[in-house]
Amino acid sequence: MFNYLKSILSEKGIKRRILAKELNISETALFNKLAGRTEFTLNECLKIKNLLNLNEGLDSLFQNTGSIND
Repeated sequence: MFNYLKSILSEKGIKRRILAKELNISETALFNKLAGRTEFTLNECLKIKNLLNLNEGLDSLFQNTGSIND
């Protein structure tokens, strides 16, 4: 899930451990959110958007795609 978000993180060279630290959550919690097992909070979404310095809306950044095993 969240393939677009994952690709942007990869493009910008942002490691998941760094993102987890920025969000003040564990790496396991971030993994579960990226896999669609738990939901991102609005505050987390806004922090990610700001960290990535993107102009696009949250809806495209956090579009659910794929299966839970992606």
